[in-house]
Amino acid sequence: MSLPLNCTLLCASGAAYDINPATGQYTADPVFSKAVAYSATPTPISADTINACLVGQNANGIIIAFRGTLPPTEPDSLMDWLQDLFVEPVAFKGLPGEVHEGFLDAVNAILPQVVSAVSSLKPSATNPVYVTGHSKGGGMAPIAAYLIQQSVGIPIKQTVTFAAPKSGDQGFQTGYQSVFKNHIRYENYGDLVLLC
Repeated sequence: MSLPLNCTLLCASGAAYDINPATGQYTADPVFSKAVAYSATPTPISADTINACLVGQNANGIIIAFRGTLPPTEPDSLMDWLQDLFVEPVAFKGLPGEVHEGFLDAVNAILPQVVSAVSSLKPSATNPVYVTGHSKGGGMAPIAAYLIQQSVGIPIKQTVTFAAPKSGDQGFQTGYQSVFKNHIRYENYGDLVLLC
């Protein structure tokens, strides 16, 4: 039984946490990865211990899932939380408005490898690209989606985020929404992260 697309993307966001921060290796868990139903082992991308992404293929197309903030049990979680706190809005060539400095740094740390992994899966109209992420990964997802589509030229079918803090200011939001008219954002009303 296959899940609805948004549930699959939620599970892909969960599977991104299966990238080991210390080694960058991916070990599939029996719940999230199984639910995504990857057609082959997805590619883990990790430039350092705190910024990671999982790129894989399933019946829906290509899924780019950005990992959220590491749990406090991980040794490098403090560094990850510090990156989350770099909220200074900054302008960046290729992006509208200003974006969250920490999320931009996180995207830039792994974007070339993400683009390479996506390109190797041959995106097309019949093999669309979806971008997702939970928490910090959800904050990274719109920035990455915009750069991948507008600067690299790989079309993104849809971005779906879960419990994501804001990626940028009103200028970024306006520019982003002019390109991605079907972004879906799931949030829990009153979540402290969403106030950032």
